[in-house]
Amino acid sequence: MSTPSDAEIFQQILGHLKSIPLLKRLTEAELAKIYNICNFQKLEVDELMYKFGTPSDSLFILLDGRLVARSPTGADLAYIPPIGLVGEMGVLTDEPRSADVIAMDPSMGFQITKEDLINLFLADGAICRKILLNLVMSLSQKLYDTNAEIEKLRKEQEQQAAGGQKAAENIFLY
Repeated sequence: MSTPSDAEIFQQILGHLKSIPLLKRLTEAELAKIYNICNFQKLEVDELMYKFGTPSDSLFILLDGRLVARSPTGADLAYIPPIGLVGEMGVLTDEPRSADVIAMDPSMGFQITKEDLINLFLADGAICRKILLNLVMSLSQKLYDTNAEIEKLRKEQEQQAAGGQKAAENIFLY
């Protein structure tokens, strides 16, 4: 069995990048530019990736493993599966981290610094437009899913109230 060449390995990496929703619609040449700003990172179980309140100076594309976004009070807010993305909102809005992000399993992925991403956006407007469109679509889906979950909780609350149980008063739909 022969060892894959560097070109074959690079093509495999581009194939993996194509499967990441943030990068859909990008050409192979554009994906190569993205790959050039990616920093490979491994995380051990319980390793802190991002800390609540710290500057949002990078985003992370999870390739393998599982992450959890956790509130400062310790509540699990979201589980991030492979091909998931974390940190993108803060990178684009300059807001600090909105949660801790912790590895639940041995994990690995690509980190992209805010500086590198902004420089790429300035150098290549087509990549910028495609990635921002993908981000808007991703965030829109997250909002849709969150609203559906809130509606589910609201219905459960109404059922509990109808059964004589006191209902929470702090569930809002946006």
